[in-house]
This record gives sequence, structure tokens and C-alpha cells, in this order.
Amino acid sequence: MSEVDLILDNLRKTHLIVNSEAGHGKTTFVRNLVKTLKEREPKTIVKVFDISLAWFNRSPLPKRQKITQEMIYELVQNKSFRFGNVNNCVYELGELSDELRQFFIAVIIEQDYRSRYQVAEQYGEETVKKLPRIVYVFEESDIYFGSRFLNSKQDSAKILSEFVKVGRNFGLRGICIVTAAVGELATKLRRRSKHLVGKIISDADLRAYNRMKKGLGNRAMEIEPYHWVYYNGEVTEPFTVPDLVASAPENYVWVQPRVKVEEKSGAFGWVKWLFVLLLVFLAGYCLNAMTQLGSRSAYAF
Repeated sequence: MSEVDLILDNLRKTHLIVNSEAGHGKTTFVRNLVKTLKEREPKTIVKVFDISLAWFNRSPLPKRQKITQEMIYELVQNKSFRFGNVNNCVYELGELSDELRQFFIAVIIEQDYRSRYQVAEQYGEETVKKLPRIVYVFEESDIYFGSRFLNSKQDSAKILSEFVKVGRNFGLRGICIVTAAVGELATKLRRRSKHLVGKIISDADLRAYNRMKKGLGNRAMEIEPYHWVYYNGEVTEPFTVPDLVASAPENYVWVQPRVKVEEKSGAFGWVKWLFVLLLVFLAGYCLNAMTQLGSRSAYAF
């Protein structure tokens, strides 16, 4: 079994953390991992959350969608607005703040999680196991799974924390790409993940990996560019993968129907129609009164 085969097999059960210094080829590796996954399991759903356009023009997935602040604000202000939760899509989040990125990702994951939870509740867990897996790719994942945020009381943090802990029960997995020290990721994520490790340069990572497995940190300090070791309890020999992804995704446009004023007028609509009826009644009354007055005037004359 090759290292890629081993990683894809483990991804059925756990999350994957991909860590190395900047420029070592993390995104390239994961792009090719996703390509292999989709070739072997076409029904598997993949959603990429990017912040640097690394996937926007080069991806094994067919669709891409740029998320803007206006779209987020529309969702918050207008409950009739719905994100197009698109399968096999690259979501570009580069224009958003960290808070809005966290919010958007939580919306997508909660939709997937709740829909599968309802399936399990209604038809049983075995039915959920027959559904295609959903694999999320998180670029710079410390934004979403850092200890400080994930342990906070924010609603988005609670959703992502729930995903880390029980997502696997509903066929949801995460590939977490991180350039910062792996220790910045929450412990609850690291304990539930396997590790793909490239060249590291920080003392914090050195100590963290040596605690996981004796000598792992030292090996990662000396590894050649674009080479990796995989740790799932045991450490593989260094390996590399060819870059075979050359395709570009196409824009996916979400058409959001606007709700007409009449459809959401509520109680105000009744008041409006009552007012119109009152005007009609008053107009009829006045017309009748004027007619009678005219008749009396003519008789008197």
C-alpha cells in the first residue's frame, strides 16, 4: 500500500492535518490527494475553503464560488436568502475577515451536519453510512480550529467544535492545512487527526512532533523540499507525489430570488386592504349623500 493509499484509507475514520513551512507544497499535495480521491470515489463530495486563490484557477473540482461580504450580510439581514451549498466546489474567502470566514464555514458545515442528523434520526444510522462522504479542505486552518477560537462561546465555534468531535459519525471529514505551529490547533482536533508533516522550522513544532513520536520532529526539521512523512502511530519514510492537477474550475453563480413585498407584508397587508375598503365605503356614502342633496334641491326649486 502506497503512502497516498494509506492516507485515503485513514481519511475514512479521522481528520488529516497537513503541516509544513510556507512554500513547501502543502496545497499542491492536497490538490493531488483530492484528485486521486475523486478518481477512486467519484461520489465523494469535496468542499474547499480557500483564502489565497490557490485553488481558484487550479483545482480538480469543477466549480468555484467567490464569497463576498455583501453575500454574508444578505444572509444575516434576510432570512429568505440561502447560500447555494454546492458540492465539489472551491469557496474563495479571501475578501472576508476571519470572523466572517468562520461564520460562513459554520453555515455550510451546519447545513450538511443537520441534514444528515435528520436522516439518521428518521431512517437510522445505517442509512447515513450509505451516503457519500463529505471531505472539507481548510486552508490556513488555524483560523477555524485554533484553540482560542474553538474553545470560545461563539455559535460558529460551537458548530465547528461539534464537527471535530462527532462529524465522523455522519460521514464528515476534514483536511486541515496549517502553516503556523501545529500547537496552535486545538487539542481536540489534534487528538482526532493523522499528520502529514513536511519541513518544519519552529522549535514549537519540533517539540510537539517529538512528543508525538520520538524522532519525528527531528526528521521533519531535515526533510527535503516537497517531501513528506506521514504519521498515524507509525512514521513512513519520506515520500513525494507528482503534481498532476492542471484543470481550472468554472464559476458557479447563485441566483437568489428576491421576496416580493406583498409576500412578506404580514399584518400590514390586512391594514392596507381595510383602509382601501374604508375609502371605498366613504366614497360611496359621500356620493349617495350628494345625490340625495341634489334631489332635494331640485324638488325645492
